[in-house]
Amino acid sequence: MAASTINIVGPPEGPPERLGPVKENPGFEKFEEVSLDNESDGKNHKKNEKTYNLDDKAVNLVWKSYVCLQAFCSANLKRNRGETTRSQAKKKIIEEYPNIDLGDLDLMLQISPRIYRLLQVFNGNWVLLDVFEEITSIFFKSKMKVGANFEIWLNLVRTGQMADYKKGLTMCGEGKKFMKEAKLDIVKAYFNGVDENLKDFIADDDEM
Repeated sequence: MAASTINIVGPPEGPPERLGPVKENPGFEKFEEVSLDNESDGKNHKKNEKTYNLDDKAVNLVWKSYVCLQAFCSANLKRNRGETTRSQAKKKIIEEYPNIDLGDLDLMLQISPRIYRLLQVFNGNWVLLDVFEEITSIFFKSKMKVGANFEIWLNLVRTGQMADYKKGLTMCGEGKKFMKEAKLDIVKAYFNGVDENLKDFIADDDEM
C-alpha cells in the first residue's frame, strides 16, 4: 500500500517525525508512573494480578492517543517485514517513556477498548464507573478474558437482559465493527487529510 500523508491539526505544525500524540499526552506520563509503581510493588505477582492505581479516564486517554499514534505510523513510517503499525506505535511509546513496562502497556491496551465501549453505552458519562468502585481497570481483563463474555455482559448493562451465549460470537463481530468506526472517528478528529487508504491500519488486532 502506498504511504499516505497526514498532518497534525493545529499549531505548531512539525515534520512527520514529531509524535504529537505521544509527547503532548499526560496520559502516558501518568501511566509511566503507574508502571514504575507496579514494578516495585508487584514483582512477585502475575501481570493480571496487579492492582493499577490508574483512573479510568487516564486509561481512556491513553487508548485514544495510541490509536492516533498507530495511524501516524501507518501514514508516515515504513514497515519492515513482520512489523505492524501496532508494534511501531508501542515501540515509539517505549522510546519516549522508557519506564513503561511493555507487559503493562500490552495489558492496558487490551483493557482500554473495553472501557471505551462501556462508556459509549452511557454517552461518555462516567457515572457507572464512579458508582461501582469494584469495576476497576483490571476487571475488564481478569474477569472477562473471553470476548464473547464481555459482549454478553455489555449487553446486560445496556438492556438489562441476559443474551444467549451462542450469540456471543455474533456480538463480538458487531463490537469489532463498532470499534473500527470509532477508531476512524478518533483519527479524523485529530488529523487533517485522512483518506480512504488510512482505513487499512484499523485491523482486527485489538483483543476484545
